[in-house]
Amino acid sequence: MRFAETDKLPAIKIKSTDISPFEKWIVVTSIHPPTDDVKYLAQLPGWRVVVVGDVKSPANWSFLNCDFLSIEKQQLLNFKITGSLPYKSYARKDIGYLYAILNGAKYIYETDDDNRPSGNLEGFIYTPETPGLMYAGKKLFNPYQHFGQSTLWPRGYPLSKIGAANSRSYWLSNSWTSPTIQQGTVNGDPDVDAIFRLTRKSITSPLNVTFDSHAPPVLVPQGVFSPFNSQNTLFHERAFWALLIPTGTTFRMCDIWRGYWAQRLMWEIGDRLAFFPPNAHQNRSAHSYMEDAEDEKDMYFQTDTLIDFLTYWTCPSSMTFFQCVLKLTTDMVVKHFWKSEEIELTSRWLEDLLELGYPEPKRVRNIISDYETLKLDNVNISNDNAYKNPTSFTNITFISVEQKSPQVAASNEEDPIPQKAFKSLSKICPNITTMVSGLNSTLSSNYYYDILLVIVFNLPGFYSNVRYLDALYGQVFPNIIYCGDNASLFAEQTKHLGKQFSFIEEPLDRGTVNYMCAVRAIEMNFSVKGFLIMGDDVLFKHWALLNSSKDHFWTTFEGRYISINISQSNHRWFWWNSEKGKEAFDKTLEDLKINLSIPHFINSTSLFLDSLWTFTGSSDLIEAAICDVYYIPASKRLQTSWFMKKFHQNRVFSEIVVPTVVRGLETKKDLVRMNGSSLWKGRREKPFRFYSKVQHFLHPMKLTDPVTFLDMCTMYVPDILRYSFGITLLNNTSV
Repeated sequence: MRFAETDKLPAIKIKSTDISPFEKWIVVTSIHPPTDDVKYLAQLPGWRVVVVGDVKSPANWSFLNCDFLSIEKQQLLNFKITGSLPYKSYARKDIGYLYAILNGAKYIYETDDDNRPSGNLEGFIYTPETPGLMYAGKKLFNPYQHFGQSTLWPRGYPLSKIGAANSRSYWLSNSWTSPTIQQGTVNGDPDVDAIFRLTRKSITSPLNVTFDSHAPPVLVPQGVFSPFNSQNTLFHERAFWALLIPTGTTFRMCDIWRGYWAQRLMWEIGDRLAFFPPNAHQNRSAHSYMEDAEDEKDMYFQTDTLIDFLTYWTCPSSMTFFQCVLKLTTDMVVKHFWKSEEIELTSRWLEDLLELGYPEPKRVRNIISDYETLKLDNVNISNDNAYKNPTSFTNITFISVEQKSPQVAASNEEDPIPQKAFKSLSKICPNITTMVSGLNSTLSSNYYYDILLVIVFNLPGFYSNVRYLDALYGQVFPNIIYCGDNASLFAEQTKHLGKQFSFIEEPLDRGTVNYMCAVRAIEMNFSVKGFLIMGDDVLFKHWALLNSSKDHFWTTFEGRYISINISQSNHRWFWWNSEKGKEAFDKTLEDLKINLSIPHFINSTSLFLDSLWTFTGSSDLIEAAICDVYYIPASKRLQTSWFMKKFHQNRVFSEIVVPTVVRGLETKKDLVRMNGSSLWKGRREKPFRFYSKVQHFLHPMKLTDPVTFLDMCTMYVPDILRYSFGITLLNNTSV
């Protein structure tokens, strides 16, 4: 049954036949006339809004693309749960959830009338599977730390744990089952508890918090809890049972307690919660934080106990999932986390769901069962049912870009980026001592802020060079991740540098398949415009590419054409004759021609091959080329990753794969060609003899060589300061 904006009340509960059902619904409660934020929600393409009224709501509430449920309309729906819901209660939102389900919902986005999402709600995941990160820590996860606010904690996070840091370890997979509950972080005045507001918020100004908008989403595994609220959260149909707002807790606790209850039950059916970078903004009305603190007091003192209880709670294998739902509700009442009325509320909720035809999820085997002794310290993430395919995980260390923290007391402002660049470079180069002029308001970092720099170590013996690489590029590229064979060695060789670094552990076979660093970076789902892939021994002149399009590939000029029909034994290029050359390429080519099992974002492998042959000028030619530095636009990230993985299945050499994939996905006229010097043989001994400011890169630059390092400090570093930050040095010796 649908209530149009101006319709009279229908008498019975039936589905409307004259209005087609919507699959995407937004559910809010409101006692106000349509707010600007609700009006914004109503114009989101593909979404329908249901506004649940209460006794204080305007009787004439109406707005386009919104269904308003007055108290009278709520009664006419005849849901069993209605009689269990008090007036003046946030839990009346439960009627809105059921109304959306009744009218064909496949996705429900819950929010408040003072929240404004961004990007038309396209930042969430709607596909059945997704690549991405899963947290590899234990017991608790603080999403605010993951998104760059290391001193903040969400409402409902245990106070005893707010000083503890998240683990920085994650598992990466290209095929997680998509999370059925997804919460986006919120910029502006996010959801924090009253203790935070009373101690860290100025009384004269609202909070203006920002989270790392480029950080990747993260899934929360079995055995780990994290609070989530009802203010910017997407539910897939499979998780609609978890929408139930309880009635016996305070307004400040109801959605948080629901979230912990739901997470434990999700383990029973193999579903997962995930958090996303900021995709909404909130402005809160001023009110009494002391009253909030009073409402939250049980949350302050019982959350640890609740989490311990939920962690060790089990449901007999003989029970169906909905029986487990009711059992957990009952057990929480027995343990005094909820009041007795929640049992009847939950029972009626489940009855309503079944009457609406909602399918009860099936239970699956999980890491916690009544057959096993609980040993969370020994939990292996590979047992997590969110992961379907038998391929291995990739070990990831992820460090977000720390954001400015809200403070009540005035604190010293951070140095501007040019000053920070000068300080970091002067620490590695003794000749960088005196700055005589500067600071440029037009910075390279303003251009590269939304590009992920992936620095690749073909061999693990050079991880100590991160000290220099961070100084050279850290103030230009806020988002950097390193990639190589050995995460433990990387951590050991960088632990003395005073900061942590993001790292992808990927077998690179001495660099012959180093394009897999690009694949893994793409699979992490960073929210960036593109990916700059660069060897650790490349000297990159970032100021020379400031006007380049971020929407197209960047590659080098240099290359050689190789006929794919030339036999291995007759060709003079070593790599074409190797097992990673012609034979491996031919196998991949045959796979592409068969054109089986391609994802939706690959229109046709034949189009890829046609583009490749058009680029090279012949179906008998491919281009092998230097690929120590190249750029992948985010618009082509999925296609790039898919084709690179196809070549990797046969271990094709990187200098064949990268140019082939780029030529298959980009036209000649749109390709951005980088001009640089790749040196060979004796020229490598003194690379700075070939240094030029107008070139885009110089390769290789061996920082372990004292002469090369000194040349870098006297030639390249002054150019960084001059052209990227507007800083001129005393006795500048750059050429």
